[in-house]
Parts: sequence; structure tokens; C-alpha cells
Amino acid sequence: MRIVIFTRPLHNPAIQIEPASTRILEDLPGYQPIPNPMDELALEVALSMKEKDPHSVTLTACSVGREASRIVLREFLACGADEAVCIEEAGWEPDGAVVAACLNKFYRDEPFDLGLFGARDVDTGAGEVGPMFAALAGIPYVDSVVGVRWSGDRQVEVTRKQKRVREEIRFALPACLGIQRGTQLRYPSFWGKLEAEQARIRTVPAGDINREPRVERQKFTRSKPRKGSVAAEYAASSSVDRMRQALGMAGAGAKQKGDSLLKGEPEEVAKRILTILKREKAVDVDSISPEGESKET
Repeated sequence: MRIVIFTRPLHNPAIQIEPASTRILEDLPGYQPIPNPMDELALEVALSMKEKDPHSVTLTACSVGREASRIVLREFLACGADEAVCIEEAGWEPDGAVVAACLNKFYRDEPFDLGLFGARDVDTGAGEVGPMFAALAGIPYVDSVVGVRWSGDRQVEVTRKQKRVREEIRFALPACLGIQRGTQLRYPSFWGKLEAEQARIRTVPAGDINREPRVERQKFTRSKPRKGSVAAEYAASSSVDRMRQALGMAGAGAKQKGDSLLKGEPEEVAKRILTILKREKAVDVDSISPEGESKET
């Protein structure tokens, strides 16, 4: 059985990068990327399966990229992978759809039985490459795997867990798994390190794949300002606007001339205004004399 473990190089957080120092991390002197930690869990799963039947199981570490991918592939070789394949892609950080297309072409040229992915990338939280590759290749994909059991035949049993839900699944090969949790990857031996430094990493061209984005922005419309509540608008309005609103007139920004003007006989207009002021408790009618002067004066 051939098992392929797919890995992605991540930026080593121990290396500090000055702002605007470079556009490509590989160009930094002494730059040393690290494998995605969840991909390391997938490699440990593959090594455990090989220990049960070392003569019939071969492990292939695979990555899409350039020099950074070769560095992490040597780490996988040092830990026990049998061979390493680097699918050479021009972009340092290719899009997930491009990576899935490269892996699909590799699968068509060199079929394998079981593909292992890390369920997520710890730097971005993304985990779309595995499902997209499985959809392109037409093979099943099981995500959130926390346990793998293999008896040596063409069937694999896995345990997947999401929050408090636990599920046991059995499926036939070929298939792909997204490893969510598991045993930490074993440390590479001294001799494994030496052999990995001298090992040849096979380079495979990405070939003719569609690099056009599947999602393109056709139009961008800014969001409209949030409409406030009636109570908030009333509280923010001026006293004159409140008076106009109470009298059923338009506000200060009325387009039609005359909508914001109160028309009628003076006595009728005064009576309407006095009614509104009394209702709003803005004036004490009892303190006003019939001649219009305050009783206190």
C-alpha cells in the first residue's frame, strides 16, 4: 500500500522579519521554514501504519512549492518517510485551488492508496486543499480524524470527532484523511538526519493546470449607512424639527418649498402651537395671563 503525506511549509515564528524587508521569505538569509504541525500528526499516523507491515507499505512525502517545500520534505525524510516529491510551483504561496490541481495531476500520474492531510493549517486555520483534491480526484475524504486503525487489508477504520459527537467510519481504499489530533511526531534520529541531507528529492513539474481564480469580484458596492431607530432620530433632532414633526410638517431638509411652513390665521396657528407645547410640557399655560404676560411680572 502506498501512503502519501501532504505537507505545507510554514513560517518559523522564531525568525524575526523586518517590515518591508522582502516579498519572498525564501530570499531571507538563513531562512528555515517548518512543516505544518498537523501535517506532522499525519506523518506519525502513516509511520504507525508502516510499523504493522513494513514490507508492503511505502511512505511518500509530498509538497507543492519550491525551496521551502524541499526543506520541510527533508524533515519528513529524517523522521522515516521513504521518498519525497516536490511538485514545483512558481508561486511561493500558491492558492489552495492551485495546490489541489497540482496534487490531482500527481495522483493521475502516480496513483496511491491513502492520502493524509493535516486537517487545518495552524497559521491561517484553512483546510480546503484536502477536500478540493478529493473532489477533483473522485475519492472520499474524511475530515476531523482523531484515530486510524488498519488491519492490513484494503479497508481502514477511523474515528472522527466534532465537539462532543464521536463517529466510527469504515471505508475502502483509495481515500483521503484529514488528521485533526493524534500522537506527536517522533524525533528524527541522527542517522536519519544524515540520510535526509544526502537523499534526492524528486522534482515533478506542476504541468498545465488552470491557474485562473474560480471566484472573481464583478462588482463592489459599499454598505449603506445604518438606519437609526425612530427614538434615536427624535432624540437627535432639534426643537424646531420636533415641533414640525408634532404639527405634521416636513423637516428642515424638505425639498418642496412651503412643506416646512405652518399656514393659517394667526390665532389658529397660535392655538395649535400652544396645544403642542402644553402636550410636550414645554410651557405652563396657567402661568400666562390673557394679555400674554407672565403672572409673576
